[in-house]
Amino acid sequence: MRLREWREVHSQLLTIVKEQGWRLNEAPATYEQLHLSLLTGLLGNIGYKSDEEAHYLGARGIKFYIWPGSTLAKKAGRWIMAAELVDTTRLYGRCIAQINPEWLEKIGEHLLKKSYGEPRWEKRAGQVSAFERATLYGLVVYSQRRTQYGLTHPAEAREMFIRDALVEGEFDTRAPFFAYNQKLVREIENLEHKSRRLDVLVDEELIVAFYDQHLPVDVYNAVLFEEWHKEATKANPKLLYLNKDELMRHEAAGVTTDLFPKTMQVSGVALQLSYTLSQAVRAMV
Repeated sequence: MRLREWREVHSQLLTIVKEQGWRLNEAPATYEQLHLSLLTGLLGNIGYKSDEEAHYLGARGIKFYIWPGSTLAKKAGRWIMAAELVDTTRLYGRCIAQINPEWLEKIGEHLLKKSYGEPRWEKRAGQVSAFERATLYGLVVYSQRRTQYGLTHPAEAREMFIRDALVEGEFDTRAPFFAYNQKLVREIENLEHKSRRLDVLVDEELIVAFYDQHLPVDVYNAVLFEEWHKEATKANPKLLYLNKDELMRHEAAGVTTDLFPKTMQVSGVALQLSYTLSQAVRAMV
């Protein structure tokens, strides 16, 4: 009966191939090709070897064991698929085959549930990266895969790009506005040290708002920024240049460096001076 069933199935498939005008294989299918075809209909019968016991973790929280008479009972590997699941004294998987977890991603991409964690700005890569985790019917197919966060979360990636790259200065760019803005912020911070005041430089959120106002919503990494900036500055070269008056609080506008010389003469030698507000004084201020 099995041989008759196989012959009928083969005849039906051959008829479909001829009706569709498909070309017959000239070489036998490889192990991967054969099991990829079977896997398309058996995604619910996959299993992942438990680290603690002899059973396999299956789809939707089930647990099953390999049929004792299987030739792969002791060497099935970490990932398997079963042609059928039989519930007797235990839930057993029969007609077992080893599979590669990458096949699950290839076949079941549309069924994967993905989550992302630990997004962070990467200066060298010029993008916000995160770790991606994918599950299929509750089974973890892969985790800790580095991916570009902006492809799935553009708004969050854009905000991190503005804060970490543009405002915090963790950006590798030759755009002249960036060096100018960073220098301007350092000058005002130096003025805070000299005057022993912590209210000279405006709040960081105002600088973030400045960039947020000018950058398009779809700019969230270095490549997209450079492409946009090149075109945007043709009409307005000073588009992203910060203004010193805008960076200083109104109540601190009168603070100057006239009383803080850059050099001091000691025994006929000109010494370069710098000013730093100590942590103790900061706490008191």
